[in-house]
Amino acid sequence: MIKLDQGILTLCERVIRSVEQTGSDDVLGKASCLLAERITDGFRSIHTLRLKASHVWLLDGATILRTCYDAMLQLLYIHADQGERTTRAQLFIGYIFIEQHLLLAMADPTWLKSAGHLEPDSQRALNERELHRVLKQFGDKYLTEKGRREFATAGVDYLVSRTAKYIPNWYAPKKTKELAESVGYAYEFAFFQRHLSQSVHSSSIALFSGRHESFSFDTEFQLTLARTISLRAAGALAETFDLPLNSLDKYLIGQACIALLDDSVLRPR
Repeated sequence: MIKLDQGILTLCERVIRSVEQTGSDDVLGKASCLLAERITDGFRSIHTLRLKASHVWLLDGATILRTCYDAMLQLLYIHADQGERTTRAQLFIGYIFIEQHLLLAMADPTWLKSAGHLEPDSQRALNERELHRVLKQFGDKYLTEKGRREFATAGVDYLVSRTAKYIPNWYAPKKTKELAESVGYAYEFAFFQRHLSQSVHSSSIALFSGRHESFSFDTEFQLTLARTISLRAAGALAETFDLPLNSLDKYLIGQACIALLDDSVLRPR
């Protein structure tokens, strides 16, 4: 299985490098590579932990998988609708400015007392001016419904105010569950979300179970899910950017795209 994992990692890296070379200036290419690299790096981390870790790493692996599964859903959602791919990629890339604005708002002394002790910085002032310029251009795309109503009354300066009401993620009003539904992994998501999130939040059951090879903290389960997530990402990129794949690549990706769980798992008997 070690050779299989190394082969899958090589495939995923080859696909990402090909997209970088052919679509490096394209917003869809940038968004795709950012998400695909996060997923592949997560797989590589779990692969390395299995080979070299001297400690019990299963909680760490489950936490990585939870993050990568979320990245996979975002990537597949971007690629799911051919007519919406570029728009969704732009929303994903553009949301960085919203996140920067929300972080800067925390440095407002009226919101955080300790922020008053920050020394003035010319580079920060320059960065804030550029951020405000960008927000005034397209920040309204990321406003909540209430935010849009307030923006209509207050005008463009509302977009750079600390009180501006921005959506909590780039795909809102959709939630992660709805992303899973739209790409065909609703039941799989419901199952894995519950189990993998326990490790992220250090729940009591996760801390107890994570010391042993049990269910979500089983080595082979984690590696299987890591392979699956990575291959799905590589498949989405290969299809969208028309990248050549050999018969083995196509077989592995095809198998990975089959949902690991369906509604029969959750349906009462």
